[in-house]
Amino acid sequence: MTAAAVSRKLLARRRLDLWLAPSLAGLSLLCVICVFGFEEPNFPLLLVAASLALTAPVAVLVHLYQTRSLTADEKRFWLREFTSLSAASALADYLTATDHHAATIARLERRSRRP
Repeated sequence: MTAAAVSRKLLARRRLDLWLAPSLAGLSLLCVICVFGFEEPNFPLLLVAASLALTAPVAVLVHLYQTRSLTADEKRFWLREFTSLSAASALADYLTATDHHAATIARLERRSRRP
């Protein structure tokens, strides 16, 4: 692998990591709104919290659309995983993967072992 390819891979990885912090802040803000504003929520604050909470999933979908390291079938597999009941673990697997192709193969194997 050339140095340029490695640096592009690290840059793509950092872009995904960058969107994780606002998403966690949004989830935390949603929890605070639920605790303190349960009788009459502040709708602008709720809108900001919801939009922040959705930054990581949206960033993953954009990365999935733009990546060239996965085939079209692998991208469709990830989209099916993101819309299944195991969407949270799929999102975690995708965000923590350094090699998305290997993560796809491992997730396919785990899925085939399920009853």
